Amino acid sequence: MAIPMLSRSFVLSGTIYLPLVAGYLLKRAGKVPETLSTSLVRLATWTIQPVAIAITFWGLTFPREAIALPLTAVGLSLSLLPPAWGLSCWHAHAPSQRGSYLAAVIFSNIGLTLGGFLCLLFLGEEGLGLSVLYMLSFMPLFVTVGFSIGRRYRGPDAQGGHLNVLNLVLPAAVGVGFLLNLWGPPRPDVLTGVNRILVPITSASYAFAIGLSLRLRSVLQYRKEALSVSLLKFGLSPPLGLGIGTLLGLEGTALKVVLVEAAMPVALNALVLAHLFDLDRDLANACWIATTLAVLPLSLLLGLLLPLLQ
Repeated sequence: MAIPMLSRSFVLSGTIYLPLVAGYLLKRAGKVPETLSTSLVRLATWTIQPVAIAITFWGLTFPREAIALPLTAVGLSLSLLPPAWGLSCWHAHAPSQRGSYLAAVIFSNIGLTLGGFLCLLFLGEEGLGLSVLYMLSFMPLFVTVGFSIGRRYRGPDAQGGHLNVLNLVLPAAVGVGFLLNLWGPPRPDVLTGVNRILVPITSASYAFAIGLSLRLRSVLQYRKEALSVSLLKFGLSPPLGLGIGTLLGLEGTALKVVLVEAAMPVALNALVLAHLFDLDRDLANACWIATTLAVLPLSLLLGLLLPLLQ
């Protein structure tokens, strides 16, 4: 069951914005070290998030959208590359800036930390399950297209980027849930509501961790880039995603999932890519902050648009 619309803004604020602000203020006050940020992200990625994904897949009835949804995600990301490259040229970016800019445009926060969380809020567990299908293409796209961008525009202090065991945790969780779905016992009823706890905990953990590493001054420095990325993310991406999804035969809840996911802000992985390949970290940080702060008003707009899709 989806959460009533009146409660969504409060749930979103309590799950995303309060931990984000708390992390930032505690870091500024010297109460919590910034180094805790990486540990929190790794903890949530290694433990809570895989469990939530496995539970979701265990109880999911796999529809024909299982192929169309990840293909829609890939098609959308690749379709955004040409306009992103054109705007980067217009901004007259240096190579390290262009790499961060392209990554900010094509990688969105579509996972349980935000996109999947909003699908759960708006569309219930069916929406959450379909959002997990949508995000299946994210890591393969990140380690292929993302790493290619990183290598193309890498800075002198690039660490090189490679596939490690952490990248395999979430796909493994999908595999466990899929195997339980096919050959395991029926999912216990007690697990039905568990994701309503695990998914918000995951989102709050990431938000707090990111708050510890925020660089607010970067938004002013790269305000033009933050604006143009926002226009692509929130202006071009949603109708483009709906068009691709419709062409691939998606409809109903699956198409609503595409609308939510296509309107998501810059992914944390864009900042990860900047660290790995010595791209412009301040530009990536500025685009992440600006687009993430837009999520609350955006979620209100999504609440009005989703019932219009049949």
